Amino acid sequence: MEYFTKKINLFLILLLTLFLIFFSIHKNIALFSDYTEYVDILEQSADSDFPNGINFQIHFTSEKNIEDVKIVFLVGNRSTSQYSYMDLSKANNKIFAEHFFNSGSINNFIPPSAKISYFYEFIFDDNSSYVSEDFLFFYHDNRFKWQEIITEKSNIFFYDISVDLAKAISNISDQTITKMSKLLDVKIGNTINLVIYNNKDDMHSAVTHKSKTSSEKLTILGQAFSEEKIVIVLLDEQVFETVNHEITHIISSIATDNSDFFPLWLNEGLSEYSDITPQKYVSILKWGIEEENLLPLKQLNTFPGDPKKTILAYGQSQSVVRYLIDNYGQKNIANLFQRIRKIKSYSAIDTEFTNVYGFNLDQLYSSWKDNLYQELGIESPKNRSLIDKLFIRKNYYIILSFLVSTLVVLILFRLAKKTSS
Repeated sequence: MEYFTKKINLFLILLLTLFLIFFSIHKNIALFSDYTEYVDILEQSADSDFPNGINFQIHFTSEKNIEDVKIVFLVGNRSTSQYSYMDLSKANNKIFAEHFFNSGSINNFIPPSAKISYFYEFIFDDNSSYVSEDFLFFYHDNRFKWQEIITEKSNIFFYDISVDLAKAISNISDQTITKMSKLLDVKIGNTINLVIYNNKDDMHSAVTHKSKTSSEKLTILGQAFSEEKIVIVLLDEQVFETVNHEITHIISSIATDNSDFFPLWLNEGLSEYSDITPQKYVSILKWGIEEENLLPLKQLNTFPGDPKKTILAYGQSQSVVRYLIDNYGQKNIANLFQRIRKIKSYSAIDTEFTNVYGFNLDQLYSSWKDNLYQELGIESPKNRSLIDKLFIRKNYYIILSFLVSTLVVLILFRLAKKTSS
């Protein structure tokens, strides 16, 4: 009897628990339903005023008293969303809320054609709230009338150029995505947006500038925004190369999960490796060897300020990456990029190179240089005699100056001796 009593009690407890769960769920659904009835969205919009910002507007009615309305939005695949409180006004039982998000500063910059998902949060005077459905908006540069080419891998936005040229650029973009995603063994997920500007004046406000000086003196050929998966390029004679380069930056950022410790030489080196003109750095590399301006890889986490040495840094980076891939295979470079996701400092890259390749950065630099001398048909310093090392171009002028100075001193000494005698 006691056994059955326990069973009945257990059944009753279980039944009561299920009832409470059902009641709780039903109550929450009812409350949510009630909130949707409290707020009736009549119309809403997000309008581009590129590059200044975005104007969010909404008209609605509410049966409950509204305390505040927030606009919450996420740009591309950024890790965090942003929100702002909207300005409220009332007329004829309707409520109007508006907010202009200023994207004109570097900190708030949003690239053109960025995908923005957003929603409204209505906060009532009893501290309860209601969240609207999600809305989608593309922050296009509304100064121009854009045309679009859509493929499985990319969306190409262009204006005032032939469709044939735009298709050719689209093909290069898709080929690069296929080639580099296969090399690094990554899936790009959403399509990449490629925005083409016809001249540098049009493009000026569509890219970020480090300073007013760089804005005035430098012509930016392209820029990649990895979190938004957007590439901006200038339409000039190098546009195909620029597309290759910037698209590869997007693929690299996906492979490394936007690591803060992705070495600059490896990042730029891979982007240059994807270039359709791989031999363009031969002359600058020869100059770097002759003038002894090649830099150890650990010093290439930043590039030199001197323009010629900057070009050399790009050429050296490309050559090292090509050396790694040609001699040690694609699997190792893909493995290295996967490992970079987890590193916490630039110094850790040395350990990861040893784990993947069996040698560190200094050893890589040494073996790459030996290979480069051989490729360019230049005798390695290791094989030069002491006399040869003394008479390389960089030392030649020093030795010549020393000999001339010595000769002048001897002549002056002899003249002084004759005068005294």
